[in-house]
Formats: sequence, structure tokens, C-alpha cells
Amino acid sequence: MRRIAADESGATAVEYGVMLAMLILVTIAGIGALGGASNAFWQGNLNAIAEAITPAGD
Repeated sequence: MRRIAADESGATAVEYGVMLAMLILVTIAGIGALGGASNAFWQGNLNAIAEAITPAGD
């Protein structure tokens, strides 16, 4: 019974799992933030191009 209580390999696996989950959450948050900024950038370019090719009389 003492040998089982002294075994810390399961705790190490749990710690690695927690670190992996945190890394995944940070990655998803970063991708979401960059995705929004990228969308705004490309939408601004699209609007500028649309204005540039629209005839002056319209």
C-alpha cells in the first residue's frame, strides 16, 4: 500500500494533461484574436479596392 501511495507517475501525467489543456486554450484564444484582426484588415482592403474601381459617376 505504501508503494502505491509513493508512486507519483499518475500525478505527473495529470500535470502534463493540465499543461497541455492550458496550452490549447491559449492557442485557441490567440488564433481567435488574430483571426478577427486579419478579417478587419482584409475587409478594409476589399473596401478600398471596391472604391478604387467604382466609376466616379456612381
